Amino acid sequence: MNNLKEKCPLCKHTINKKDYTYLLTIIRQKLSSKTLKAIDSVLKKMNGLTGIEAYGFFLEIEEIEHDIIIKSLETFKNRGYLEQGYNLKYLAGIIKNEYKAYAMRNKYEKDNLDRLPPIMEHNE
Repeated sequence: MNNLKEKCPLCKHTINKKDYTYLLTIIRQKLSSKTLKAIDSVLKKMNGLTGIEAYGFFLEIEEIEHDIIIKSLETFKNRGYLEQGYNLKYLAGIIKNEYKAYAMRNKYEKDNLDRLPPIMEHNE
């Protein structure tokens, strides 16, 4: 019975063991080829990555804009976090934090800069 259970890498709860290949295929189809290429370049370098870890990662980032994901992946690679031993959960945190900062910046700009008077052109 023990071999039918596994720990969720995200929440550490015991869950039923299953194959996540089909679910990964479905969730990967929602991403652009450029985004998938960037994600795969990082995931290939992570050793011992299980299907449930990859699926959990894709679930966490599925609603985030692709440009933010790519920018965060570049940050993760450029700062050498992979070589330092940081895992997929850390990468998901970087992506989500970048998305929050992006959303806050957009809200600030909308709230504060929306009230500026239009720039009038002078006719000479």
